[in-house]
Amino acid sequence: MKFRKSISLLLIIILLFRNSVVLAKSENKNLNIVARSATVIDGRTGILLYGKDENNPIPMASTTKIITSLVALERGNLDKKVLISKRAISINGCKVGYKENEEIALKELIFGLMLRSGNDAAIAIAEGVSGSVEEFLKLMNEKARTLGLTNCNFETPNGLDSKEHFITAKELALVTREAKKIPLFNEIVSTKQISKDKYNFTRDYGNINKLLYQLNESTGVKTGYTGNAGKCLVGASMVGDNELIEVVLNCNDRYNQIVKMHNYVKDNFIFDKIYNKDDIIKEVSYGSTNYKLSVNEDIIIPKNKNKSYKVEVIVPEKIMKFKPQKGDPFGALRVYCEDEELISYNLYIV
Repeated sequence: MKFRKSISLLLIIILLFRNSVVLAKSENKNLNIVARSATVIDGRTGILLYGKDENNPIPMASTTKIITSLVALERGNLDKKVLISKRAISINGCKVGYKENEEIALKELIFGLMLRSGNDAAIAIAEGVSGSVEEFLKLMNEKARTLGLTNCNFETPNGLDSKEHFITAKELALVTREAKKIPLFNEIVSTKQISKDKYNFTRDYGNINKLLYQLNESTGVKTGYTGNAGKCLVGASMVGDNELIEVVLNCNDRYNQIVKMHNYVKDNFIFDKIYNKDDIIKEVSYGSTNYKLSVNEDIIIPKNKNKSYKVEVIVPEKIMKFKPQKGDPFGALRVYCEDEELISYNLYIV
């Protein structure tokens, strides 16, 4: 702790913003997406690859259920049996068809939420995890704030129209990126059909997301529709070993527009591994002491074929008093696209 208090202000800033991503403005000269709002980000880094009005907060319909499932997976007991309430079965819109007083495991409810877009499942999940919908909504909004999202607000766990229920396409992509860090979430949203026998569920479930059938590289994620939001879709797809997250909001041709964005990235970007985990990035000397600096993960950057990129290494100008030790964060590696910062990684002493 004394060391951290003694290093330069520059290094302190680096420590506070580990692997920080700058979602820079995207040039869209070669792509026209017919949607009110749209975006594509790189799933690994969060770097913006395409955007159309991606910072405008608007309704998002049942794509809301991505953060509903994220909170449920993080906060809930998946084996807990949830009693289906009258409030759950009385909800409007798309439903799984659960019956009042049925007992359904939370894990099954999340499958029903994401595969069948069950509004009844959303209510049951909220009540099962937090005791009430109102308390669960607090968790949803709290989760958004912990992710650094500032242009979203949740008033329902299912995405039904509500005056102050909204998000931006960019922030919806970031929520999805966070959810996809959870293996079970990935299993759920990429499932086309699941038999009740696999996990001892009460019924079979089929996925209504047509993207899984239309795009071979698809890995999910979620559809949505309401009168105010229009047709919405969050997709995820693979380009080689790299996953994209695509969002269209208020888009009548949502499936084809997602495919168009997938193909745009596949045709116009490369995924360049600029450093391997544990590569020595730089050697520095302070007095008689030499330090080797490395990264603790592979650095793979999506690069537009028509743009130039550069890497900059930042290290403290001097060490004040206490010498850093092996494994300590020490400096940063920054990646720029045509002089605009894309992302920053910590460097570590090896």
